[in-house]
Amino acid sequence: MLQRYDPTVRGVILMALLVLVEGIQVVIIAGLISSFVPFRMDPFNLDLFPVNKSSLKPNRQMFIYHIFIMASILAQAIGVYAFRGRLKENGFQNNIKRLLCVDAVWVFIQCFAVFKILIYKDPGWGWGLFYISLAASMLSRIFWVELVHWWERSEKFFKMDSRFRGNDKDVTQGQGIQANEYLWTPLLVLAESLQAVIGFNWLWAHIKAENPLLSYGVFIASIGLFSFLVLARKVRAWQTRPFIVVETLITFLLLSAIFKMVVYDYRNQLATNAYHVLLVLAVLNKIFWPVIGNAGKTVYIFLTSQRNTRTLQAAGDCFLICLIVAIFYLPDPQGVLAKMFVGEQFHHITSFIMAPAWAYVSGCVLDVDVISRYGIGLPVVLTTLTKFLGGFNYLNMLLVMMWVCIVYFVLSYIFLRVWLKSFTLAVAAILMGIKVQMFYTLTVPQPLTYASGTPVRFMFDVLFFFSIWGHLCKQKTVYLWAASLSCAGAIFYMMETGLYLTTAFYGYLFMYGLVPSLRRSMFSSLKSRAVVSLCVLSVPLGALLFFGMAVGRHVIDHQFWYNNFEFTKYFTGGLELGPFYGGLQYGQFWDLLIGFLFPIVYVLTILIIGTLCVLDKISRKHLMVLVLCIYGLGADHYYVAMATANNYYMRGLPFVFVIFYWIRLAVIGLRRETRQGIGMALVVFSTYALWTNHHFLSYPNILNFSRNPLVDPLVAEELPGRRPYFFHKVWDYPENLKLPLNSLGQKDEGLTRDFASDEELKAYYVQESHFPKDARLIRSLTAPAQPVALISSFETEILMQADRKPLFYYFRILYSRPMRMRNFPTDEILTTVQLQKLIDQMQGSSSPYVFMERIFLNSDYPKAYAHDDPGLIGLLEYVKDHYQPYAYGEFLVAMKRKGE
Repeated sequence: MLQRYDPTVRGVILMALLVLVEGIQVVIIAGLISSFVPFRMDPFNLDLFPVNKSSLKPNRQMFIYHIFIMASILAQAIGVYAFRGRLKENGFQNNIKRLLCVDAVWVFIQCFAVFKILIYKDPGWGWGLFYISLAASMLSRIFWVELVHWWERSEKFFKMDSRFRGNDKDVTQGQGIQANEYLWTPLLVLAESLQAVIGFNWLWAHIKAENPLLSYGVFIASIGLFSFLVLARKVRAWQTRPFIVVETLITFLLLSAIFKMVVYDYRNQLATNAYHVLLVLAVLNKIFWPVIGNAGKTVYIFLTSQRNTRTLQAAGDCFLICLIVAIFYLPDPQGVLAKMFVGEQFHHITSFIMAPAWAYVSGCVLDVDVISRYGIGLPVVLTTLTKFLGGFNYLNMLLVMMWVCIVYFVLSYIFLRVWLKSFTLAVAAILMGIKVQMFYTLTVPQPLTYASGTPVRFMFDVLFFFSIWGHLCKQKTVYLWAASLSCAGAIFYMMETGLYLTTAFYGYLFMYGLVPSLRRSMFSSLKSRAVVSLCVLSVPLGALLFFGMAVGRHVIDHQFWYNNFEFTKYFTGGLELGPFYGGLQYGQFWDLLIGFLFPIVYVLTILIIGTLCVLDKISRKHLMVLVLCIYGLGADHYYVAMATANNYYMRGLPFVFVIFYWIRLAVIGLRRETRQGIGMALVVFSTYALWTNHHFLSYPNILNFSRNPLVDPLVAEELPGRRPYFFHKVWDYPENLKLPLNSLGQKDEGLTRDFASDEELKAYYVQESHFPKDARLIRSLTAPAQPVALISSFETEILMQADRKPLFYYFRILYSRPMRMRNFPTDEILTTVQLQKLIDQMQGSSSPYVFMERIFLNSDYPKAYAHDDPGLIGLLEYVKDHYQPYAYGEFLVAMKRKGE
């Protein structure tokens, strides 16, 4: 338990806050200096096509991010070591408070100036304010001793005599009014007055047009009426605190429904229905409050009774696990797959998993024969899991992702239960975690569409958390071995996540070595030191073993490791990166704020808890939160690199866990009844946050009340900007960039956005996603083990149906678009080197055939294609020069090498 009143603890917290402010100051200075230093093109990106160079946005955000973390931790270590004997002195703490206040003011002004500079496009007054506050900040640090002396003289001069100070006695004593009524009475009056004006507006809207002036009059009159009723105690049932809480909650929900009605004014049926239900509840609650209050009191006593705690928690655990299953289980996975296909033509799921997975299933060696952009282990593991569901295909892969999410969140809930040791906090944390991780703004129409943002990406981390917690509780080396194995498996599965976990693991061992009592238990003997050393080495060695099992002898080839990091190098060089203020151009101020809050909370937690652990002020079990913070800081790199469109949500679980850890520390010293009340309030808040999220309400699980949740306008979401979801990537394609006819020789592209039912949507999907004639064409001209060169939007789907493996290393090379479209698809060929490699593979292939869409035979295509898709055009020009049409399928043509 954290002794918050311990002078040393207060000193550590004040020191950490000061260091955090100084760390932010370092970030501001580093950012200012870096703005004057020109960027150099990363040699890795020199071969990019000119059109792709326009997407290069190199920045030093990750470097500055690392400076912030390391500078803060180093400053805290130096400060605590230098002043370890004075941390608990009141005078020293007062000095820290003064310095903290002054520095925080200047840093806040600098941040405000930077914000205004970015919003208003470099205003002169903004730069002036920034430089003045920066200079003042530096001068205040340089002349701090003089400022302290002046401060002390000012305090003596302005010090008030005690006779002018108010006494501490409650001025309301003896007047018959309880002090807490100054809070609860106005709250009740405000709640009832708001309900009155809301109800009046609803009634007035059904009689006549709205009258704002009359509404204000009703509001003022309501305040007077309810003030009289409450203060004069005319309605005694309303004097109870539970009634006030319930009425305030109803008012809040009414205002929330109105807010949703305004935000979703083009389709607000759900919010409107909730609004009407709440209006009825508001009336019924006042009429039947004695009955409702008594029933609520009985339920509350039953729930909070210590005799029922174990039974209720066991039942609650079972219910919560069943609820997690119900949230993610898909009764109609085929329909979900159909919506993914018609909506975005499997764009995300194919690039993330299906393309490399099919290459692996068909016999290719990943990152040797075919690139696997998100890691080798991910397709290997997920395709292995599909075997338990009947084999590899899109439907079974979707089911695997669904079950991974279910198992992951169930395990996360169990971890929270054993770590936080609180049923209500664990429930609130997991519900909030599900909301943050799975149902954030960009998960339209449902989160499994974007598998890279789900636990499928980082599912090994929960096993690592259990291992670290087991070691903290039992101190047995078997848990260290389990943690190292989890890290090794994560590196193999997805190197990004694996490296973050490994950093957290090594950080944990380092902290263990810093804490004197723990150091003696783990490093006291040669044997124990040898075991720890082997655990450290087992991570890279275990990962190397996993890689060797997947790629064989290629694990020692330099080219394999070059291929393994090739795609990462493009992005670290600046491709598709974004500035930290990118969300401001879209008015996403909240995203910017929350995105910066993540590392601040992580670093502050490390500074406070890490220091207290080193000083032996808290138990070793608090090291768990440090592991979560280190892992969270690593995972936050994604947001730091692309700080736009709430990308922070994609790695939000560690942040939620850390926040609830602090809540646990805050309430642990309170009375049992108070803790239970706070926990229940948090459960209610998390439930509200999840169940009022439109992404959650539209998710086609067994909780969805619509019979056609995939197409029903009541629940099925549109994209931001009120754009329909179906075919949103191609619907507005410019007509001047289209050819007269498509691959079928038709002008009609066969696109539709209107589906009467989910069954109709699935029928359309079956019709448009199967290519039997083209699959037969490929099978008739190629041997079963022969790699196939295919240039088509649906490379993966067609090769799966033909049961042939891909020839091209960069598989896939084209973005998916409907095959009936009259335009060329966009390519994924980034560099001239990649294009040349594809051409070399065709030249060296033993097969004389190349398969491509028939529309590519057109030579009279819009000239813009040569600029926008130089890789595709270069590839097609080579094919047309060296191959000739040989046979035709439905959408494809088989091109045969000339002279063969």
